[in-house]
Amino acid sequence: MALQSSGSISLSQVGVEFNNANPVSLSEFYAPPATVGGTIPASGAISLSDFYGASNTFSTAFTTSYPTSYTTSYATSYATFFPTSYTTSYVTSYTTTFATSRATSHVTTFTTTGGQVKYTTYYTISGYDPKRGSYSYRSSRSTWGQSYRNTSRTTSYTTTFNTSKTTSHTTSKTTSHTTSKTTSHTTSKTTSNTTSKTTNRTTAWR
Repeated sequence: MALQSSGSISLSQVGVEFNNANPVSLSEFYAPPATVGGTIPASGAISLSDFYGASNTFSTAFTTSYPTSYTTSYATSYATFFPTSYTTSYVTSYTTTFATSRATSHVTTFTTTGGQVKYTTYYTISGYDPKRGSYSYRSSRSTWGQSYRNTSRTTSYTTTFNTSKTTSHTTSKTTSHTTSKTTSHTTSKTTSNTTSKTTNRTTAWR
């Protein structure tokens, strides 16, 4: 228990406070730690008033800190695919027709005059050609000979010729293209926590 801070104070009270049952002189209590209190000198003149409020016991506070740090990371990855397909078709068709027509007529006439025979043959040719278009021409040829009869003969024939050609060509092309995109995102969070603990300890000087 601390000594009083005013009034009358005796050497025996000082002795009881500082565990000295039979003090002889105040100089026995020189140089206490600052925590004892009062105005007690380390040497020289000393009086009972220097012990006002002094106490043999004092409290010491210890503070202990515990820092704690937490780091949390969040990693997120996104992958996106874009498939693209192109199909291109080329169709080409060719049709070519060649039409050719030809008609040929043969006419032969036998004429008998005075024992002489004149043979006349007429040729008539007509037709169609894609390059020349429609055409027709006629020719004749005469010969003489001996005959006793008149004979007339006509021969006619027509020839038609058609040519058709069709060409078809198909080309198909398919192109496939895939694009991939990856996005990575990382979030980091750090939490710091400090814990402080204070301990009071009572210590006696003497």
